[in-house]
Amino acid sequence: AEALSTYQRALAAQEALGDKRGAARTLGYLGILRRKLGDYEAALGAFERALTIQEEVQDRQAAAGTLGQIAVVSDLIGDAERALALYRRALERQEAIRDKAAVAVTLGNIGLLHQRLGEEAPAIAALSRALECAESVGLPRVQIDLHERLGAFHQAQERPGAALQAYERALALLEDAPGK
Repeated sequence: AEALSTYQRALAAQEALGDKRGAARTLGYLGILRRKLGDYEAALGAFERALTIQEEVQDRQAAAGTLGQIAVVSDLIGDAERALALYRRALERQEAIRDKAAVAVTLGNIGLLHQRLGEEAPAIAALSRALECAESVGLPRVQIDLHERLGAFHQAQERPGAALQAYERALALLEDAPGK
């Protein structure tokens, strides 16, 4: 409750000062906090306000991230199709600005969503592409997560050899990770 109050005061101050970028950033924080509190409608409202401002000030990177946040909430409320469409919009923008780290995360989310929908081919394709991106920019933690997701997917599909291979790759990366 205290964090919520602090963000709301910060937002009011930024709006009074005409600080649009700051207001959009604070709306994003409010959206994340509301999502974590389970208030999905308020989270969507905050994210949508942030997106409107980000598009107005042409902050393409922030807008792409906010689309991803709206996708997360859409998925949480059971609207998988909207979530998938939003992830794809975010992905287009991330690819346009060449944000490979964000591309890797978004592709991972797309793969996970396809997996939950029981769509094997698009799930594997998205997760594999995500892994390539994560490897190309050196994101070992994202690579570990993706290998674990692939392992779980193969395990659920009763492919123990492929599952074991994915889990072994995750473990090898984890063992080599700094600060393990």
